[in-house]
Amino acid sequence: MTRRSQRELERALEELDIQTSERETTTEIEEHCSEDVVDFVYGLARNLLRISWHNADEVENETEPEATLNYLELVRKQYGIGADRDEEVCQLLLDATSQQKYWDSRDSFSMGPVHVAAHRDPETEDGETLADLVDDGHEEEAAELLVGATYNLFAGEEGGVEVTLAP
Repeated sequence: MTRRSQRELERALEELDIQTSERETTTEIEEHCSEDVVDFVYGLARNLLRISWHNADEVENETEPEATLNYLELVRKQYGIGADRDEEVCQLLLDATSQQKYWDSRDSFSMGPVHVAAHRDPETEDGETLADLVDDGHEEEAAELLVGATYNLFAGEEGGVEVTLAP
């Protein structure tokens, strides 16, 4: 990882921490989630951002499509996502960020759990919600649930994501 990439990642993490502490971007989540869930969701987003940093040789030093595919594989392994639909997820992420100057596809995926927690209510097969898992101290299962729901969203399942690009 280059020093510039490392600085950019640290800057992104600092900005995320600032936003979390100021609660500027969490109003939609706070409408239906407890403070513990909000803190958990933003912590998970930071962990997803750090995957790129900790695996720079596989992610940061590759061209964008390869980096995104490698990143998604690492995410799937770390969070127990079984189905391999990385190609679909990668293409949607690349389409969504193709006209962004500073935001890349991995950033979009990393912030996806914030959107999922704010607008959807993922549940386990047993009917446990994200809030139930966090409140009961089952953070590993909560992380797997939320990252899995984010992956499914970007893979076009459960309603999917509509990509709109500015003209």
